[in-house]
Amino acid sequence: MGKRTREKKSVKGLVLSFIINLSVFILWTLLWGYLHDAKPSSLLRNLLLDVFGAFAIAFSFWASAYKGELSWWNQDHEVRYSFIVVFCAVILFGMPYIPFLAAPVAMTAVVMTIFSGGFCGLVSYLFMVMQYILLSGLKTEQVVVLAFSGLLGIVLFKSLDKEFRYVGILFAYMVSDLVCCSVYYVMTAPRADLGDSVMYVGIRLFSELVIILILLKMTGKYCIYRDEDFYKRINTPDYKLLVQLKNVSKETYIHAVHTAYLSEKISQKIEVNTALAKAGAYYHKIGILEGDNTTENTLKVGRDNKFPKPLLKLLEEYGDGKSTQISKEAAVVQLSETVVTYISDAFLKDKNAVLDYEKIIDDIILKKMDSRDWNKCVLTMGELCKIREGLAEVKLYYDFLR
Repeated sequence: MGKRTREKKSVKGLVLSFIINLSVFILWTLLWGYLHDAKPSSLLRNLLLDVFGAFAIAFSFWASAYKGELSWWNQDHEVRYSFIVVFCAVILFGMPYIPFLAAPVAMTAVVMTIFSGGFCGLVSYLFMVMQYILLSGLKTEQVVVLAFSGLLGIVLFKSLDKEFRYVGILFAYMVSDLVCCSVYYVMTAPRADLGDSVMYVGIRLFSELVIILILLKMTGKYCIYRDEDFYKRINTPDYKLLVQLKNVSKETYIHAVHTAYLSEKISQKIEVNTALAKAGAYYHKIGILEGDNTTENTLKVGRDNKFPKPLLKLLEEYGDGKSTQISKEAAVVQLSETVVTYISDAFLKDKNAVLDYEKIIDDIILKKMDSRDWNKCVLTMGELCKIREGLAEVKLYYDFLR
């Protein structure tokens, strides 16, 4: 897929996301205005806010994807995220009919963060809760509770990583939301009944727990672990495609095995998707099975063998040099492959050569940093230092390249 095609696809996703969001927000505003006899000036205000919010949410998702700030299971899912926004809008529409302490409004911040990332989740929640506040006419203390409980949810669930360990995060969120509700009760103590408040908070926490758990389980099943078994199957040297590669070119096969070993080590070092990086290293030259080792042939083999979308995207980023950005996993494969190539070539010239591995690694990283392609790489300096450390730690392994 060329750069122009990818850009068209990205713009199409942005426009479609904007249209879905805007349609739902306008429907929300008009239906609310009809049911509550809202003034035309209030409706006009919220309709203008709908346009701004729909664009802000769609653009924040696109910008987060471009900068590599989305969690990896959310890449290239603009439309899916739009339906998550629709889901949250439906929930918020019904919240004013529920006692404030029983209404799980802040839960929408958690949901949108899980399905996007910290920045996009924040932008989405700020707009959605602003719309909710303006339509519902909430009091100052209620706005404060919504702001703090939502922001805490975003901060906590932004830390979800590839291990997807959410039990501690979910517990911390429930405790923080309970604290926010307690603060609200203290602020409204003369007007609030203790028994009713306790019952409402219990309803709120239980409903939040159930809904968030269901969504987390669904995310794990259909987004996080969907490809796990596939990667386990293909990330072994005796997988059928690698056996075919070995029969076509033993040298390329051995090169892929060494690259996969290094990619696994350094991806663990910087805590990115190890299975994805390892698969990219194994199959970055699998296009040889179709003849020439080109990106088009590599992607064809991948599509014919039903490679997951993240792996196809990595192979494209690795190979074409035209991607709008280079993911961390693709950068790991590029560095590992370059190190293997450099050292293998040196030993091919002189089998008994004594190499300064650390200098070689430093030179390779510096050249990569200076290259034009790596202006689009999302690796941080801290991660590059960890990669350098990881490559240097396996110096004894490089003797296998002789």
